[in-house]
Amino acid sequence: ANLRRMREAAPLVHGLTNSIAAMFMANAALATGASPAMIAAGQEVTQFAAIADAIVIDLASITEQKAATMLDSAT
Repeated sequence: ANLRRMREAAPLVHGLTNSIAAMFMANAALATGASPAMIAAGQEVTQFAAIADAIVIDLASITEQKAATMLDSAT
């Protein structure tokens, strides 16, 4: 029932992941009916996060720049 509701809603998911995990995260989101997007440019992150239904943050291989981007998207 939950998966059916999620597929009907087709949420927009903002994925902040490393380049290796991006494909896996996108495929998992697509398989559950979500619409994944991997926006990484700092100036676009806050605008996109504001319209996304969910944000997935992968902390593996984090750099200072990625950490700043993740904080910007979460605020």
